[in-house]
Amino acid sequence: MKKIFYIFVASLAMMLTACDTEAVSGLDGNFADIQRCNFSQASVQPTSKLKKGIKALNVSFSNEAGQKTSLAFGSKEWILGQGTYVAQTSVSADKQCAGSLDGKQIKSGTIDVSLVDSSYYINGLVTLTDGTKSVINYKGALKFVVGVDDPEASGYTFTLTQSPVSVFDMTTFTSTDYPNVTKYIVKVSDPSGKAVAEFDAVNGNNLQSEALKGAYTVASGAHDALTVEAGYAVPEYNAFGGSFYTDDNGVVQYITAGSITIETAKDAEGTTLYTFTGKDLATVKADASTGTGTFKITFVSLTK
Repeated sequence: MKKIFYIFVASLAMMLTACDTEAVSGLDGNFADIQRCNFSQASVQPTSKLKKGIKALNVSFSNEAGQKTSLAFGSKEWILGQGTYVAQTSVSADKQCAGSLDGKQIKSGTIDVSLVDSSYYINGLVTLTDGTKSVINYKGALKFVVGVDDPEASGYTFTLTQSPVSVFDMTTFTSTDYPNVTKYIVKVSDPSGKAVAEFDAVNGNNLQSEALKGAYTVASGAHDALTVEAGYAVPEYNAFGGSFYTDDNGVVQYITAGSITIETAKDAEGTTLYTFTGKDLATVKADASTGTGTFKITFVSLTK
């Protein structure tokens, strides 16, 4: 019991010491050059997208004394998370912060953020560009708007090659050329470099990769724009080829019917990413067994 009592007394003494430090903080000594800013109002400003996955959560603070500060918190999320944010001249990564206080830029320091019962507790000590130091305090609610992240490369890549469209007729043993279209051969690899899909898309001549987006119909002997050459598997002749994808079990599925859509999106740095989607597919495996399926390979990067 005595031990518990001594611990309580020691804790109380520390609290009283802390209160004394607060009381003399505006007097002479080590605290003379520190400005204390206790903010009572806050306004969440529009969030800025930075690079991949990083946002700047912008908040303006003010109080009745006329003090104002604008802070940007680097975050992976759309809502300000708890933790320590290290002050920089500008935000470029998670758990960084930047801003100004009464028109002076923050040069260094840290700001701690905690969240208790829907109230934010924001406390920090920062140094401004003129060398002065300021304590920043705020307690209250902050309501952030959750937006949509920019696409990020999945690690899948594809190559794109072109070839003339020529269809061989197995009945007449003759070939027919179609000079007004081009075959665009899309070969997709997973992050380890393993080939996981191929789509032999037919479209107009001299198209750039971004112009290939659209919905393609799978057809045998494809020669019209917005068609994809069907895949095939004839194990008795060891003949396999054409369009295919690899299913979730790692089995190659040659596509004999259905539709394949190519979509594009820009990441935060303006790079075009591609998504390939297959719907209502009829397929055949290397053992000639047939089936149905779908696939979606998202945010694939073009290897040039």
